[in-house]
Amino acid sequence: GEAAVAALVIAKLIKCGCKKSWLRHDDAHKKIGGDYEVGNLIVRLPGTTRGSRRLFSGHMDTVPLCRGAVPVRRGNRIVPRTRTALGGDNRTAVSCLVTIVETLLHEKLPHPPLTFLFTVGEEVGLRGARQVKSSDLGKPAMGFNYDGGDPAAIIIGATGADRWQAEVRGISSHAGVHPEDGVSAALITSKAISEIAAKGFFGDVRKGKKTGTSNVGPMQGGEATNQVTDLMVLRGECRSHDAAFLDRITEAYRRSFEAAAASVKNAAG
Repeated sequence: GEAAVAALVIAKLIKCGCKKSWLRHDDAHKKIGGDYEVGNLIVRLPGTTRGSRRLFSGHMDTVPLCRGAVPVRRGNRIVPRTRTALGGDNRTAVSCLVTIVETLLHEKLPHPPLTFLFTVGEEVGLRGARQVKSSDLGKPAMGFNYDGGDPAAIIIGATGADRWQAEVRGISSHAGVHPEDGVSAALITSKAISEIAAKGFFGDVRKGKKTGTSNVGPMQGGEATNQVTDLMVLRGECRSHDAAFLDRITEAYRRSFEAAAASVKNAAG
């Protein structure tokens, strides 16, 4: 678990010269709930030279397949001894961050103020990172996150995503006897998606210089062909590099579904 990893990281940092006052855990584990024992580990090194603060981050958790992993060296590779996963995602990054601190302090290299962030719960949805308070980080001007990929590659941007679920509720009736008494959730859903597409917010979304994507994935509803569908459940996602534009795409979905629901009526109105 992350508690054991955090304890090892703290021990190594103190051994290389970090003061205990530079290290702290936040309360992310309390906000997340469940079995989390510790929050994110935050290490703030005072600068030895003037400059804007920099942030270096990585997550301490691994996927369940890494449980019990014992790393061994075979040639130029580090691999698990048995059939477990290795846990290089993201123990490699944790090692990198600890090594950075050790090198700076041991070699007495000049550096601006630095913050090192070791997060919890990344593999299950960035749970620790979502609870980080910017004030705890010391207002860094720039950040570097270490997590997988080619060691020679630097990613300077990533899409943000809204993953949503919608429940569209109608009124059931016998479709072969009194269809006019029903309100079809399937019709509401169809109208909403058609309007979203007509307005350019479905699939490849481009509005001026703003870009993003959206999609509707699984859809479930209906019980019989002779019954007006009274419930549709669907899931989808919206993505964009621009947070404000991402909100705009998601809002377009919400408004289209609300407008479609208001437009479909039965005989009673």
